[in-house]
Amino acid sequence: SRSWFRCGDARTRGPMRDLLQRFDHCAKFVLRRWFRPDCCLNATRVTVLVCEAFGIECRERSVTTLVMNEPWLKMLNRLGRVPTQKESDACVARGGWAMGTDIRQGDHADGWCGHLVAVVGSGDSRYMVDASARQFCRPLHDIKAPDIAIVEASGLIADEPLLFKLGNAYASYALRRGDKSYRLLPGFAVSAHNQECAAEIVAAMRRAPGRIHAADIIGATRR
Repeated sequence: SRSWFRCGDARTRGPMRDLLQRFDHCAKFVLRRWFRPDCCLNATRVTVLVCEAFGIECRERSVTTLVMNEPWLKMLNRLGRVPTQKESDACVARGGWAMGTDIRQGDHADGWCGHLVAVVGSGDSRYMVDASARQFCRPLHDIKAPDIAIVEASGLIADEPLLFKLGNAYASYALRRGDKSYRLLPGFAVSAHNQECAAEIVAAMRRAPGRIHAADIIGATRR
């Protein structure tokens, strides 16, 4: 059946691969100790700080997300549109499930309504790092996302969701055009808390076997 989404690539290649795999391996354990699962502001700031420590270009990006299991994705592909409430309820009754950012109601008293990720690298070697992807896990609904999602980001644009398979879950991301509403929020601040977490990750990455060839990475990721 026809896919309702453009499909993205969840594999890493080239000189960025070692850095990103090492970040994934080290950061997921550190972030679990420092922050609760819904920590996209802190996790993204930490990702930016870690990349800065290695001289790698990294920028935060506000996105909309929709995370779903396979039955929900099949329904969307079959309908080719947003489901009605009746269609959604029927899909849930058959085991479907989905969750996502809802920016229609604005921010709430208990937090920011958006989602923040980092884009690492530039040009043809850009990857999106969602360092708080573990918050999407819903085992009872067969949604098992990784702690950190790292996907190829060249197709990430505004208003056109890009779909990736993360673990056994499916997640779509689209840039929120011009959104900077996160910048003054405490979680995204260059705080001592975020800096200490980033320093712990950097130290763990440098202790890991092998070398991070920073010069090769920088040469490949800067225009």
